[in-house]
Amino acid sequence: MKKYLNWMLVMIFTISFTSCSKDDDNVPASNSNNVNWDSPTDKDTTTPSIIGSWIYSDEDGYDIVTFNPNGTGRWRFVEYNHPDLNDDEVFTYVYNNGVVTAIFGDEVESFTAVFIGDKLVLDGDIYTTYTGNIPNGGDTNETKLVGNWKYVWGDDGSYSIMCFKSNGTGFYTEIDYSSESYTDNFTYKYNAPLLILYWTDDKEEERITISFISDNKFRAEIIGEDGANEIWTRY
Repeated sequence: MKKYLNWMLVMIFTISFTSCSKDDDNVPASNSNNVNWDSPTDKDTTTPSIIGSWIYSDEDGYDIVTFNPNGTGRWRFVEYNHPDLNDDEVFTYVYNNGVVTAIFGDEVESFTAVFIGDKLVLDGDIYTTYTGNIPNGGDTNETKLVGNWKYVWGDDGSYSIMCFKSNGTGFYTEIDYSSESYTDNFTYKYNAPLLILYWTDDKEEERITISFISDNKFRAEIIGEDGANEIWTRY
């Protein structure tokens, strides 16, 4: 009886082992042990990174923040209805444990930074990857400004022409059908969305916020002049 039991146990063990061996042979290659999980190239090491440019926008304006790999950055802020509040600052930063500590000159500010999918949430505001397009206001492609632009401002059809040359110079011509017309030259700097004009005649500086509506149209808001909102079209 004991010999019979031993023989039965051997048979059961042999059948079980053979069965398991066949199952192993049928494991798909993708689930096999050929992958070296200790190698960083084989692991999924993807982690969210704040490096890059991010944009937050609503009906009132937008701000774009850029985090460079070398610990520097830039923050651009635009308000459509209050251009005097527009700002463009550079900073240095440290990102650690979900907190961004940014240094703007003598000021230090801290922001919580968490990710929801591919979106960056800074202090509760949701930023998306900035690709050059700005909702509700065109984009900041600086080469678009070069060329001739026309703004019709008079009931009698009086208008202004502004020319931006690629070398940073330009001119402004005003055609006033009820008064004298004139032309003034200027040099300019355009660090989108901020345009700074340096007039040749009176040596004055004028700051304007540029928001492209399309490739052939932009909105100009003169900083410091309430209600100065002009639509210029390519001429």
